[in-house]
Amino acid sequence: MAQVELRLSSKVQKETGMSEILIRFFLGRKFSARAKSHIFVSPEYFEYNIDRAKTEKLGIRLPNNVITATQEKAEKNNYVLRPNGSVVIKQRLETPEVKFHREQAHKLEELKKIIIDTFESNRDVDVSSDWLQLVCDKFSNPDKFLIKKEGQKSFYELAEEYIAKRKISYSHAKVFRVLMREVARFEGFIRATEPTRQKFVFNIDTVSKEDIEDFIEYLRHEYSLSKEHPDLYKKLLTEYPASVTKGNCKLEDRGENTVIKGAKRLKSLFMWFYEEGFTKNRPFDGINIGTEKVGTPYYITIDERNIIAETDLATAYDKMTDEERKGISKLHLPEYGVQRDIFIFQCFVGCRVGDLLKLRPGNIVDGILVYTPHKTKDNGEQAVQARIPLHPKAMELVKNPCGSV
Repeated sequence: MAQVELRLSSKVQKETGMSEILIRFFLGRKFSARAKSHIFVSPEYFEYNIDRAKTEKLGIRLPNNVITATQEKAEKNNYVLRPNGSVVIKQRLETPEVKFHREQAHKLEELKKIIIDTFESNRDVDVSSDWLQLVCDKFSNPDKFLIKKEGQKSFYELAEEYIAKRKISYSHAKVFRVLMREVARFEGFIRATEPTRQKFVFNIDTVSKEDIEDFIEYLRHEYSLSKEHPDLYKKLLTEYPASVTKGNCKLEDRGENTVIKGAKRLKSLFMWFYEEGFTKNRPFDGINIGTEKVGTPYYITIDERNIIAETDLATAYDKMTDEERKGISKLHLPEYGVQRDIFIFQCFVGCRVGDLLKLRPGNIVDGILVYTPHKTKDNGEQAVQARIPLHPKAMELVKNPCGSV
């Protein structure tokens, strides 16, 4: 998991007696970037974490409730400090100085969150000190990076720009366009049902945290709302803004996982709008989207795999009852056979579907499958070539690629 660490610069401003907080952003040994935060505090308000083991190894007794210390206190007591700390406010009296440092601590927490969110919204970014400094610069001086335009583009136009500039795959682009249609219907529903918001626009500069929460709730209930307002939804499902690609006109009830995924896609769009300087608005701040719930995985045994592989589909079809045959056409048995063989082949090799579709006869050399795996998000590093000895049953499927019934 990516982490942000803070330390205090050794340089002290003569005029204020304050030092700048320095940022380190890292993910294990994958990367480590450093930058200036543009946030200053007095040294007496910044405490480092104490390395208890090393301190006690020196024979120094450390009270259990002492876990941090300023550099001055650590030098005085010979504490060994770790290279990261935080702003610590112990004063009870809310003086102007205390209030200032409380605000600086809050800014640091916001900056840390923005760094993590910016990275998580685009994990294939080349994380470097320059990248981290740019994130910090945009946070401290957003007006400097705000793109000035004669005519502000709409949410839908910017979403299409996101798809184009991020070079998103066709299938991934489809789900973002589904999201765009959902936003358009939400926009239309608000205008039609709330008299005081008849001019509501999902504007990236003005959409609020409450609007985002309302949209997420709308996704949960859109299907039932369409039943309550059938005439309205006949219009909403066909009359989209000009920049929105039309799609399926049929609504289905959404599960919570689908709602969460939609909200995460919308958040990634707003993070990109912010990063690119299209807006200073961050409506997702303070919103807990949640995590998709994964169902219980079920596995088949080797014997069950072999039964599936060896079943004669035509014979199995003839033995089915009329009830069991519903939705199954005998004319499609050859296609079912192909899909069955693909499934069985993947049981033997375990490759991704994307890699499977790229395999050719030349990928098999002396009974060994040789190919280079590719993830959805390659980071530019040279991938390791995979070499998989093929099971005799997998080789049989290769010799008969069209399936059998």
